[in-house]
Amino acid sequence: MAHPAHADAEPAPNGRPALARCIVEHGRPLYRAAERFQGSHTTARRRAHRFHTAIDDGPPASRVTDLSGQNS
Repeated sequence: MAHPAHADAEPAPNGRPALARCIVEHGRPLYRAAERFQGSHTTARRRAHRFHTAIDDGPPASRVTDLSGQNS
C-alpha cells in the first residue's frame, strides 16, 4: 500500500531531479538539500551522483533517437 505524500512534498518524478539540481547546480550541501526535500543525505548523495554522471555521459543510448525517430 502506498503511503500518502506530505502535503508540501514534491511528487517523486519531479522531486528527484530537483533534489539533484539543488546539489549539483546550486551547490547546496547534501544535508540541507535532503532536509529541504524531506529525504536522507545518502539518497541525496546518490541522486546527485547519478545526475552529475548523466550530465557528463549524456543520455543513455537506449533513450537517444536518431532523426528517423527510431532508437539507435
